[in-house]
Amino acid sequence: MEEHMRSALPMGLRRPLFGTLGKLYPKADWAPRMFRAKTTFEGLARTSVEAYFHTVSILRGPMREALFTSDFKDRTGWLQGARSL
Repeated sequence: MEEHMRSALPMGLRRPLFGTLGKLYPKADWAPRMFRAKTTFEGLARTSVEAYFHTVSILRGPMREALFTSDFKDRTGWLQGARSL
C-alpha cells in the first residue's frame, strides 16, 4: 500500500506532508495497529529504499546525529545523504 501511495503522489508533495505528520504524530506502540501510523508517515516521506532502512533500523537518524562525532561523519560521507536514512 505504501508503494501505491508513493507512485500516486510525487516526492515533492509526500516529503513535506508525510514528513510533518511523522514528526507530529505520537509514537503509540501501545495503541491498536490502525492507530500506529508514525512509522508509516515517516516512511511515506522517503523513497522505498530509505523507508525500508528507516523501518528496520534500530539507530534512527536523530539518534545517529547526536551520537556520531563530526570527524566520523566527515570520514564516512555522512553529509552525502546518510542523514536521511
